[in-house]
Amino acid sequence: MNSRGLDSQKPVPLGHVGALDGLRGVAVLLVLAFHAHLTAAVGGFIGVSVFFTLSGFLITSLLLRESASSGEISLRSFWSRRFRRLLPAALMTQALVVLMGALGVWDNDQLRMLRTDVPAALAQVANLAFIAKGTSYAGDMASPSPLSHYWSLSLEEQFYLLFPVLVGLCLLAADGRRKVLVWVLGFASMGSVLLSWRLGQDRPDRAYFGTDTRLFELLAGALLACGTLYRMQFNSVWARRAMTALGAVGLVSLLWMTNQGSLSSTWLHPWGFLLVTASSTALIASCLQPGPVGSVLSWGPLRLVGTYSYGLYLYHWPIFLWLTPKRLGLSLYPTILVQLGVTTAAAVASYHFLEHPIRTRTWLKGRTPLVLSPATGLAVFVATVLITSAVPTPVDRLATAAEAAASNPEEARPIAEEIEPPQRLLVVGDETAIPLVEALTTTATRTKSNVVITSSVIPNCGTTVGGTTYLVGVAQTPDPSCATALNTWKTAVATDHPDVILVAAGRHDLVDRKMWVEDPIRSFPDPALVEFVGAEASQTVEALAADGATVTWLPVLPAAPSTDPNQVPLPWSLEDRVLSFNLLLTQLVESQSAMKPLDVAQFVSTWSGGEQDPTYRTPSGELTTLGAESVATWFLNTANEWRRQPLPAPSAPTAVPGVPADLAPPPPPEPRSLPADGE
Repeated sequence: MNSRGLDSQKPVPLGHVGALDGLRGVAVLLVLAFHAHLTAAVGGFIGVSVFFTLSGFLITSLLLRESASSGEISLRSFWSRRFRRLLPAALMTQALVVLMGALGVWDNDQLRMLRTDVPAALAQVANLAFIAKGTSYAGDMASPSPLSHYWSLSLEEQFYLLFPVLVGLCLLAADGRRKVLVWVLGFASMGSVLLSWRLGQDRPDRAYFGTDTRLFELLAGALLACGTLYRMQFNSVWARRAMTALGAVGLVSLLWMTNQGSLSSTWLHPWGFLLVTASSTALIASCLQPGPVGSVLSWGPLRLVGTYSYGLYLYHWPIFLWLTPKRLGLSLYPTILVQLGVTTAAAVASYHFLEHPIRTRTWLKGRTPLVLSPATGLAVFVATVLITSAVPTPVDRLATAAEAAASNPEEARPIAEEIEPPQRLLVVGDETAIPLVEALTTTATRTKSNVVITSSVIPNCGTTVGGTTYLVGVAQTPDPSCATALNTWKTAVATDHPDVILVAAGRHDLVDRKMWVEDPIRSFPDPALVEFVGAEASQTVEALAADGATVTWLPVLPAAPSTDPNQVPLPWSLEDRVLSFNLLLTQLVESQSAMKPLDVAQFVSTWSGGEQDPTYRTPSGELTTLGAESVATWFLNTANEWRRQPLPAPSAPTAVPGVPADLAPPPPPEPRSLPADGE
């Protein structure tokens, strides 16, 4: 594309800037730390944003310099270089993911995802496919797709495909000068920011994955490239110091966002990403100047990580999903070391034996890649179809009814009769149920689940009533609402007529208890206390199930033990107590026909960091926002087919001599209680 290049100035050669390699290394390390679920890197996903801005800068710098030096931009050469750089390792990763599926690494949910994710990744539209499917990058962590990280690669490929054409047209319209290009990039950036802000309020996943909503991050780097075409370094000492200060502030801002940011943060779109983009742009500009920021980022190990960053990004995610603490039998940090070791080995081997030889044309010279790339992609696609064809697909009852009506119109019932009413879910419990209710509501809306969710939550109350309770040795003042908790829940059942009731309680049943004045203070697993709590729990289940609902009880997840030797441990951080209570729930399921089991311990063990994964659990054991969304997604899938229990037929009343048959029923019993101390 001829842009005539009439600008009389000569551009400053970009050359190889070692500090930018180091910045690339920082970006990929942030992503690795985020996916390793390190507590200090809950916002490590911003590393992708740094990549975007850096890519926008480098690509625009190359295009502008090519136009200024030769008077034109060779789209064919540009696309050939990009494809040689990116496609080989991308195809290799997809092939490995499909092979791992054939070897049984992925579960059925993940294999079903590959049916659409592999074709989308091959076509470089993974981010658009995730938007169409309603994928949540934050919440879908029960069985995440091994190719979920391809959204960013697809977004960049779309940018590489269209952006050079835009640059060429703008330069052509302005006789090779940058004025038109700068205006176009500026307006496009503002439009992208506004769209990110608007969609981020109600559709954060759309804003996260969208090419249009993330475009401003790439264009910020492109605008910087326009401003540094003829002058990359300042002569003034004060100007250099100012750039160094901006770079330092940018680096600190990125580290702060890594520690404080969250995918669930409401201010992320666009303000969080604007801050990251501004910080990345300042860092890139500072790297071009001689000074301490560039020196720090030019540190040898960081530059080396930057050299292998593409392979590290590609291979780490399927490896992290494969090598979990459960599979390895290790705790979180030894697991991370193994994951990083295998990922590094794969990235280094890929760079030296695949990426570099193809990029430098040592391998696959001439037109060979034009034939080999589509053939490899076709082979990966066919293998995906073969491997996932036997995976069962959830039955679509509406489609089945429609098909039956079409084949047997005389015998088929109306399709409307096949559409089930929404499942009614009631959540009862203590304060631990609050984030779960919010996550269930959010997840059901996002996934368009056919479920209506209501709740009746009473903070600081268990299902056991009576006596005097002690928390870390201190007697607790009775809360009147706890004595009436069961009646409150029974009222909710009578009002909502739920199909399924989820009980999220138990922490306050684990406290020490003195059941009467002369009784000693008892602690789990004291047999007398276990028997008493079990009887109370059984009475709770029977009362909740009386209307025909299926009842399930979320077992208590033990909190991590405190590292402070002077701190008295809370009851729910003591493993023997929690195991004893959860065993009681297991026995309750076996004795109550209306109950369904919930093996939440098995589910949370599949988290990359195990059951105490800091991304999903706070140090005190509560579920984080992401943790609650993960458990909510798992629960909705687990309880999807649960329905009401058939109620026994009412028996005829037994006549009592001298008592009228139409006598009103007796009033409900008073709230349960046991004598407290001194009574």
